[in-house]
Amino acid sequence: MKLSKGVENIDGSGIRKIANLSSKYENIISFTIGEPDFTDSNKVVEEAYRALRNGKTKYTSNEGISELRKAICKDLESELGIKYDADSEVIVTVGGMGSLYISFLAILDQGDEVIVSNPYWSNYTDIKV
Repeated sequence: MKLSKGVENIDGSGIRKIANLSSKYENIISFTIGEPDFTDSNKVVEEAYRALRNGKTKYTSNEGISELRKAICKDLESELGIKYDADSEVIVTVGGMGSLYISFLAILDQGDEVIVSNPYWSNYTDIKV
């Protein structure tokens, strides 16, 4: 099967290559893919189990779980005095790259210039709008 030119031109992420390499060694402190070097707390694990037991195994809405967006807005208002509407001004994504990608789709047009400072995370330059 022939792959598209776009797929053929994708080079693997340098960050992922280093992360994969470092995972073969013990006692490595990795600064590659943004994961903490500790496991989730018991509270987080128990909440995940509870959610699974309660059937929270389906896709959420595209903008994220409503209760989470409302909690984010409440926290921003109490901590920083900033008010946002959870239903029209807040989106929760599954990761940083996804949020950057949809943000760029929202504000950039083909041909716009984007300046990326150096040093930068290597995946930034892989985002194509």
